[in-house]
Amino acid sequence: MEINLKTVLSLSMFLLSAIFVFAQSPVETTVFMDDFEGTFPTSGNPETTYTIVRQTISGDAPDDPSYQSGMLRFNAPKSSATRNGVFGNLSDFAAPFASKLNEINADSVVWTFNMRANRETTSGFSDDKFGIATVLLSDVANYNTANGYVVISMGANASSRSFRLAKFSNGLDADTKFTDLIIGLPGSAMTYAALKVVFVKNTNTWSFYGRADSGAFSDPSQGSYTFFGSVVDDTFINTSMSNFGFFMMCKSYTTSTTYNIDNFAVKTYITASGVSQYEVDKLFKTHLLPGAIEVETTSAIATLHDITGAVQHRVFVNGKTAIKVPNKGLYILKIELSDGRTGAKKITID
Repeated sequence: MEINLKTVLSLSMFLLSAIFVFAQSPVETTVFMDDFEGTFPTSGNPETTYTIVRQTISGDAPDDPSYQSGMLRFNAPKSSATRNGVFGNLSDFAAPFASKLNEINADSVVWTFNMRANRETTSGFSDDKFGIATVLLSDVANYNTANGYVVISMGANASSRSFRLAKFSNGLDADTKFTDLIIGLPGSAMTYAALKVVFVKNTNTWSFYGRADSGAFSDPSQGSYTFFGSVVDDTFINTSMSNFGFFMMCKSYTTSTTYNIDNFAVKTYITASGVSQYEVDKLFKTHLLPGAIEVETTSAIATLHDITGAVQHRVFVNGKTAIKVPNKGLYILKIELSDGRTGAKKITID
Protein backbone atom coordinates (compact mmCIF):
# COMPACT_ATOMS: atom_id res chain seq x y z
CA MET A 1 0.00 0.00 0.00
CA GLU A 2 1.36 3.41 -0.97
CA ILE A 3 1.36 6.08 1.71
CA ASN A 4 1.83 9.65 0.51
CA LEU A 5 3.59 12.39 2.47
CA LYS A 6 0.33 13.93 3.63
CA THR A 7 -0.79 10.62 5.05
CA VAL A 8 2.53 10.10 6.85
CA LEU A 9 2.40 13.61 8.37
CA SER A 10 -1.20 13.10 9.45
CA LEU A 11 -0.31 9.77 10.99
CA SER A 12 2.67 11.30 12.81
CA MET A 13 0.43 13.95 14.34
CA PHE A 14 -2.07 11.28 15.30
CA LEU A 15 0.66 9.21 16.96
CA LEU A 16 1.98 12.20 18.89
CA SER A 17 -1.47 13.04 20.19
CA ALA A 18 -2.29 9.39 20.87
CA ILE A 19 0.88 8.66 22.80
CA PHE A 20 0.99 11.79 24.96
CA VAL A 21 -2.69 12.44 25.76
CA PHE A 22 -3.72 9.99 28.43
CA ALA A 23 -5.42 9.74 31.79
CA GLN A 24 -3.56 9.05 34.99
CA SER A 25 -6.57 9.93 37.12
CA PRO A 26 -9.59 11.25 35.22
CA VAL A 27 -11.44 14.25 36.58
CA GLU A 28 -14.60 12.77 38.08
CA THR A 29 -17.70 14.94 38.49
CA THR A 30 -20.95 13.77 40.05
CA VAL A 31 -23.43 15.71 37.93
CA PHE A 32 -26.44 14.22 39.72
CA MET A 33 -27.23 11.74 42.46
CA ASP A 34 -30.37 10.80 44.35
CA ASP A 35 -30.72 8.43 47.29
CA PHE A 36 -34.44 9.32 47.54
CA GLU A 37 -34.43 10.71 51.03
CA GLY A 38 -36.68 13.64 51.90
CA THR A 39 -40.22 14.41 50.81
CA PHE A 40 -41.54 13.34 47.42
CA PRO A 41 -41.49 14.77 44.74
CA THR A 42 -38.33 16.80 45.43
CA SER A 43 -34.87 15.37 46.10
CA GLY A 44 -31.44 14.83 44.61
CA ASN A 45 -28.16 16.71 44.43
CA PRO A 46 -28.50 19.02 42.55
CA GLU A 47 -32.15 19.09 43.57
CA THR A 48 -34.82 18.13 41.06
CA THR A 49 -38.61 17.93 41.28
CA TYR A 50 -40.14 14.83 39.72
CA THR A 51 -43.21 15.01 37.47
CA ILE A 52 -45.67 12.11 37.73
CA VAL A 53 -46.90 10.45 34.52
CA ARG A 54 -49.48 7.68 34.74
CA GLN A 55 -52.39 5.94 33.08
CA THR A 56 -55.22 3.76 34.38
CA ILE A 57 -56.02 1.13 31.78
CA SER A 58 -58.49 -0.78 33.96
CA GLY A 59 -59.43 -0.99 37.63
CA ASP A 60 -58.13 1.43 40.26
CA ALA A 61 -55.72 4.30 39.69
CA PRO A 62 -52.19 3.82 41.03
CA ASP A 63 -51.02 5.66 44.14
CA ASP A 64 -48.51 8.47 43.84
CA PRO A 65 -44.88 7.28 43.96
CA SER A 66 -43.24 7.86 47.33
CA TYR A 67 -39.95 7.71 49.21
CA GLN A 68 -39.98 4.70 51.51
CA SER A 69 -37.05 3.22 53.45
CA GLY A 70 -34.65 5.45 51.53
CA MET A 71 -35.90 4.30 48.12
CA LEU A 72 -38.24 5.54 45.41
CA ARG A 73 -41.25 3.20 45.30
CA PHE A 74 -44.06 2.70 42.82
CA ASN A 75 -47.19 0.79 43.81
CA ALA A 76 -49.62 -0.81 41.35
CA PRO A 77 -52.99 -1.80 42.87
CA LYS A 78 -54.29 -5.36 42.57
CA SER A 79 -56.88 -6.22 39.93
CA SER A 80 -55.82 -3.18 37.90
CA ALA A 81 -53.75 -2.45 34.81
CA THR A 82 -51.77 0.78 35.12
CA ARG A 83 -48.74 2.74 34.00
CA ASN A 84 -46.92 4.82 36.58
CA GLY A 85 -43.69 6.77 36.38
CA VAL A 86 -41.80 9.94 37.17
CA PHE A 87 -39.52 12.17 35.10
CA GLY A 88 -36.81 14.45 36.49
CA ASN A 89 -35.29 17.39 34.63
CA LEU A 90 -31.85 17.02 33.04
CA SER A 91 -31.42 20.79 33.20
CA ASP A 92 -30.88 20.29 36.94
CA PHE A 93 -27.73 18.23 36.28
CA ALA A 94 -24.43 20.01 36.98
CA ALA A 95 -21.76 20.85 34.40
CA PRO A 96 -20.10 19.40 32.36
CA PHE A 97 -23.32 17.55 31.50
CA ALA A 98 -25.24 18.85 28.47
CA SER A 99 -28.60 18.08 26.88
CA LYS A 100 -26.94 16.47 23.83
CA LEU A 101 -24.52 13.60 24.36
CA ASN A 102 -22.24 14.81 21.58
CA GLU A 103 -21.95 18.21 23.32
CA ILE A 104 -21.07 16.96 26.81
CA ASN A 105 -17.73 18.50 27.79
CA ALA A 106 -16.36 15.19 29.05
CA ASP A 107 -14.92 11.97 27.69
CA SER A 108 -17.49 9.65 29.22
CA VAL A 109 -20.72 9.46 31.19
CA VAL A 110 -21.40 6.73 33.77
CA TRP A 111 -24.81 5.87 35.27
CA THR A 112 -25.09 3.61 38.35
CA PHE A 113 -28.28 2.58 40.16
CA ASN A 114 -30.30 -0.18 41.84
CA MET A 115 -33.67 -1.41 40.57
CA ARG A 116 -36.02 -4.24 41.62
CA ALA A 117 -39.69 -5.29 41.59
CA ASN A 118 -41.52 -7.61 43.99
CA ARG A 119 -42.54 -10.07 41.27
CA GLU A 120 -40.58 -12.01 38.67
CA THR A 121 -42.37 -12.06 35.37
CA THR A 122 -41.43 -8.91 33.50
CA SER A 123 -42.44 -9.56 29.89
CA GLY A 124 -42.92 -6.13 28.30
CA PHE A 125 -44.66 -2.77 28.27
CA SER A 126 -47.83 -3.33 26.25
CA ASP A 127 -51.21 -3.01 28.01
CA ASP A 128 -51.37 -6.67 29.10
CA LYS A 129 -47.79 -7.05 30.35
CA PHE A 130 -45.49 -6.14 33.24
CA GLY A 131 -42.23 -4.21 32.85
CA ILE A 132 -39.95 -1.89 34.81
CA ALA A 133 -37.60 0.75 33.41
CA THR A 134 -34.90 3.21 34.42
CA VAL A 135 -34.86 5.95 31.79
CA LEU A 136 -31.34 7.32 31.35
CA LEU A 137 -32.23 9.96 28.77
CA SER A 138 -35.54 11.08 27.27
CA ASP A 139 -36.38 13.93 24.92
CA VAL A 140 -39.78 14.59 26.57
CA ALA A 141 -41.49 13.73 29.87
CA ASN A 142 -44.15 11.62 28.17
CA TYR A 143 -44.44 7.83 28.22
CA ASN A 144 -46.23 7.57 24.85
CA THR A 145 -44.10 9.89 22.66
CA ALA A 146 -40.59 9.96 24.16
CA ASN A 147 -37.32 8.85 22.55
CA GLY A 148 -34.13 7.92 24.34
CA TYR A 149 -32.09 5.30 26.20
CA VAL A 150 -33.26 3.03 29.01
CA VAL A 151 -32.46 0.01 31.17
CA ILE A 152 -35.37 -2.45 31.36
CA SER A 153 -36.16 -5.83 32.87
CA MET A 154 -37.75 -7.95 30.16
CA GLY A 155 -37.97 -11.46 28.73
CA ALA A 156 -40.46 -13.82 27.14
CA ASN A 157 -39.81 -16.52 29.75
CA ALA A 158 -37.69 -17.27 32.81
CA SER A 159 -34.71 -18.50 30.79
CA SER A 160 -34.48 -15.30 28.71
CA ARG A 161 -35.45 -12.73 31.33
CA SER A 162 -32.74 -10.16 32.03
CA PHE A 163 -31.89 -6.55 32.71
CA ARG A 164 -30.92 -5.01 29.38
CA LEU A 165 -29.79 -1.72 27.85
CA ALA A 166 -32.18 -0.53 25.15
CA LYS A 167 -33.23 2.50 23.15
CA PHE A 168 -36.85 3.50 22.64
CA SER A 169 -38.69 5.44 19.95
CA ASN A 170 -42.09 7.17 20.15
CA GLY A 171 -42.80 6.07 23.68
CA LEU A 172 -42.47 3.45 26.40
CA ASP A 173 -45.99 2.02 26.15
CA ALA A 174 -45.54 -0.92 23.75
CA ASP A 175 -42.97 -3.67 23.25
CA THR A 176 -42.41 -2.64 19.63
CA LYS A 177 -41.05 0.73 20.75
CA PHE A 178 -37.94 -0.81 22.34
CA THR A 179 -34.78 -1.99 20.60
CA ASP A 180 -32.33 -4.04 22.66
CA LEU A 181 -28.73 -2.80 22.57
CA ILE A 182 -27.11 -5.14 25.13
CA ILE A 183 -28.66 -8.15 26.86
CA GLY A 184 -27.29 -7.86 30.37
CA LEU A 185 -27.73 -9.24 33.88
CA PRO A 186 -29.78 -12.46 33.72
CA GLY A 187 -32.59 -13.10 36.17
CA SER A 188 -36.04 -11.97 37.15
CA ALA A 189 -37.15 -8.49 38.19
CA MET A 190 -36.94 -9.66 41.82
CA THR A 191 -33.13 -9.62 41.54
CA TYR A 192 -31.47 -7.02 43.77
CA ALA A 193 -29.76 -5.53 40.74
CA ALA A 194 -26.82 -3.12 40.77
CA LEU A 195 -26.32 -1.77 37.25
CA LYS A 196 -23.81 0.43 35.44
CA VAL A 197 -23.97 2.01 31.98
CA VAL A 198 -20.94 3.72 30.42
CA PHE A 199 -21.10 6.00 27.36
CA VAL A 200 -17.76 6.95 25.74
CA LYS A 201 -18.25 10.10 23.70
CA ASN A 202 -15.50 9.94 21.08
CA THR A 203 -16.56 6.49 19.87
CA ASN A 204 -20.30 6.60 20.71
CA THR A 205 -19.76 3.33 22.58
CA TRP A 206 -22.20 2.07 25.19
CA SER A 207 -21.11 -0.58 27.71
CA PHE A 208 -23.30 -2.41 30.22
CA TYR A 209 -22.31 -3.95 33.56
CA GLY A 210 -24.32 -5.59 36.34
CA ARG A 211 -24.35 -7.73 39.44
CA ALA A 212 -26.96 -9.47 41.58
CA ASP A 213 -26.67 -8.58 45.26
CA SER A 214 -27.97 -10.80 48.04
CA GLY A 215 -31.06 -9.85 50.03
CA ALA A 216 -30.80 -6.07 49.72
CA PHE A 217 -29.46 -3.27 47.56
CA SER A 218 -25.78 -2.43 47.93
CA ASP A 219 -24.01 0.72 46.76
CA PRO A 220 -23.76 0.46 42.95
CA SER A 221 -20.85 2.92 42.88
CA GLN A 222 -18.73 0.38 44.76
CA GLY A 223 -17.71 -3.21 44.20
CA SER A 224 -17.06 -5.34 41.14
CA TYR A 225 -19.32 -5.89 38.14
CA THR A 226 -19.76 -8.42 35.36
CA PHE A 227 -19.30 -6.93 31.89
CA PHE A 228 -22.15 -7.82 29.52
CA GLY A 229 -21.00 -6.20 26.30
CA SER A 230 -20.56 -2.99 24.37
CA VAL A 231 -22.17 -1.53 21.26
CA VAL A 232 -21.74 1.56 19.11
CA ASP A 233 -24.99 3.52 18.81
CA ASP A 234 -25.42 7.16 17.78
CA THR A 235 -29.20 7.19 17.25
CA PHE A 236 -29.93 9.97 19.74
CA ILE A 237 -26.53 11.52 20.45
CA ASN A 238 -27.52 14.66 18.51
CA THR A 239 -31.00 14.81 20.07
CA SER A 240 -31.59 17.34 22.82
CA MET A 241 -32.58 15.36 25.89
CA SER A 242 -34.67 16.98 28.61
CA ASN A 243 -35.47 14.27 31.14
CA PHE A 244 -34.55 11.09 32.97
CA GLY A 245 -36.89 8.94 35.01
CA PHE A 246 -38.35 5.67 36.26
CA PHE A 247 -41.37 3.83 34.88
CA MET A 248 -43.55 0.75 35.48
CA MET A 249 -46.20 -0.93 33.33
CA CYS A 250 -48.25 -3.34 35.42
CA LYS A 251 -51.00 -5.63 34.19
CA SER A 252 -53.78 -6.88 36.47
CA TYR A 253 -52.61 -9.22 39.24
CA THR A 254 -54.46 -10.59 42.28
CA THR A 255 -51.98 -8.86 44.58
CA SER A 256 -50.37 -5.41 44.49
CA THR A 257 -47.02 -4.82 42.77
CA THR A 258 -44.09 -2.61 43.77
CA TYR A 259 -41.05 -1.28 41.93
CA ASN A 260 -38.12 0.16 43.92
CA ILE A 261 -35.18 2.30 42.73
CA ASP A 262 -32.23 3.48 44.80
CA ASN A 263 -28.82 5.15 44.64
CA PHE A 264 -29.22 6.70 41.19
CA ALA A 265 -26.03 8.56 40.22
CA VAL A 266 -24.64 10.10 37.04
CA LYS A 267 -20.94 10.96 36.74
CA THR A 268 -18.76 12.38 34.01
CA TYR A 269 -15.04 11.75 33.46
CA ILE A 270 -12.57 14.06 31.76
CA THR A 271 -9.21 12.66 30.71
CA ALA A 272 -6.17 14.60 31.89
CA SER A 273 -3.40 15.39 29.38
CA GLY A 274 0.40 15.48 29.36
CA VAL A 275 0.88 12.11 31.03
CA SER A 276 4.11 10.22 30.46
CA GLN A 277 4.45 6.84 28.80
CA TYR A 278 5.21 5.45 32.26
CA GLU A 279 1.71 6.47 33.36
CA VAL A 280 0.20 4.93 30.23
CA ASP A 281 1.86 1.63 31.12
CA LYS A 282 0.04 1.73 34.45
CA LEU A 283 -3.27 1.68 32.58
CA PHE A 284 -2.50 -1.33 30.41
CA LYS A 285 0.37 -3.50 29.20
CA THR A 286 1.05 -5.14 25.86
CA HIS A 287 3.08 -8.20 24.90
CA LEU A 288 3.99 -9.21 21.36
CA LEU A 289 3.13 -12.80 20.48
CA PRO A 290 3.57 -14.64 17.15
CA GLY A 291 0.93 -13.02 14.94
CA ALA A 292 -0.83 -11.35 17.86
CA ILE A 293 -0.78 -8.60 20.49
CA GLU A 294 -1.59 -9.60 24.05
CA VAL A 295 -3.35 -6.84 26.01
CA GLU A 296 -3.30 -6.90 29.80
CA THR A 297 -5.68 -4.69 31.77
CA THR A 298 -8.93 -4.84 33.74
CA SER A 299 -12.45 -4.22 32.44
CA ALA A 300 -11.66 -2.31 29.24
CA ILE A 301 -12.45 -2.15 25.54
CA ALA A 302 -9.41 -2.48 23.26
CA THR A 303 -9.56 -1.16 19.69
CA LEU A 304 -6.80 -1.83 17.18
CA HIS A 305 -6.41 0.68 14.30
CA ASP A 306 -4.23 0.25 11.22
CA ILE A 307 -2.07 2.97 9.66
CA THR A 308 -5.08 4.47 7.86
CA GLY A 309 -7.09 4.71 11.07
CA ALA A 310 -9.43 1.86 10.11
CA VAL A 311 -10.58 -0.38 12.95
CA GLN A 312 -9.09 -3.87 12.67
CA HIS A 313 -10.32 -5.44 15.89
CA ARG A 314 -12.45 -4.40 18.87
CA VAL A 315 -12.53 -6.67 21.94
CA PHE A 316 -13.35 -6.62 25.64
CA VAL A 317 -10.40 -7.26 27.96
CA ASN A 318 -10.57 -8.29 31.61
CA GLY A 319 -7.19 -9.77 32.45
CA LYS A 320 -5.30 -10.86 29.34
CA THR A 321 -6.65 -11.08 25.79
CA ALA A 322 -4.75 -11.79 22.55
CA ILE A 323 -5.65 -9.83 19.41
CA LYS A 324 -4.60 -11.59 16.19
CA VAL A 325 -2.66 -9.42 13.73
CA PRO A 326 -1.89 -11.42 10.58
CA ASN A 327 -0.05 -8.65 8.72
CA LYS A 328 3.18 -6.86 9.60
CA GLY A 329 3.12 -3.10 10.02
CA LEU A 330 2.29 -0.18 12.27
CA TYR A 331 -0.84 -0.15 14.41
CA ILE A 332 -2.45 2.01 17.09
CA LEU A 333 -3.97 0.24 20.10
CA LYS A 334 -6.53 2.29 22.05
CA ILE A 335 -7.88 1.29 25.46
CA GLU A 336 -11.14 2.58 27.01
CA LEU A 337 -11.46 1.61 30.69
CA SER A 338 -14.86 1.27 32.33
CA ASP A 339 -14.21 4.26 34.62
CA GLY A 340 -13.68 6.61 31.66
CA ARG A 341 -9.88 6.56 31.43
CA THR A 342 -8.36 6.12 27.98
CA GLY A 343 -4.92 5.50 26.57
CA ALA A 344 -3.19 4.48 23.33
CA LYS A 345 0.09 2.97 22.13
CA LYS A 346 1.92 2.65 18.87
CA ILE A 347 2.45 -1.04 18.08
CA THR A 348 4.89 -2.29 15.45
CA ILE A 349 4.54 -5.85 14.16
CA ASP A 350 7.80 -6.93 12.46
